[in-house]
Amino acid sequence: MKGVYKQRGFTLIEVLVAMLLLTVGLMSALNMQSTAILGNKGARDMTVATNMAAEIVERMRISGKSYAYNDLDTDADCPLADPVKGDCEQWKSRLNDPDIGLVRARGRVSVVSGVPYDRLTTATVTVTWFTNREKKIVYETIIRTW
Repeated sequence: MKGVYKQRGFTLIEVLVAMLLLTVGLMSALNMQSTAILGNKGARDMTVATNMAAEIVERMRISGKSYAYNDLDTDADCPLADPVKGDCEQWKSRLNDPDIGLVRARGRVSVVSGVPYDRLTTATVTVTWFTNREKKIVYETIIRTW
């Protein structure tokens, strides 16, 4: 039986092609993993920022003096009058807490009384922070004033 060869194992080219396909597949999986991690981090930051905005709104509701929070800015000095001063200082501290995870976070409050109706106040809270660029959420709500 001349000329008949029994093939055993793989050739070097087959092994190299298989390794190339495996490498491409693994690189694609790693890319998807890093995209998922970044997406989760962004969603977490957005949730934390929204909760921080809701926190100051609840403090405004509890104080019953939501109009006193107008023009509150955590980058500026907190107002001198309580309860706004204490709420501002605590909110500023929470926004910059490293455990919270927002980088260079800043909170601003704008209040318009009598809008949309008398005895109602429209409060707009803006929280900004930085990742690779500036991110921002705007939280707007209506507070009933007595």
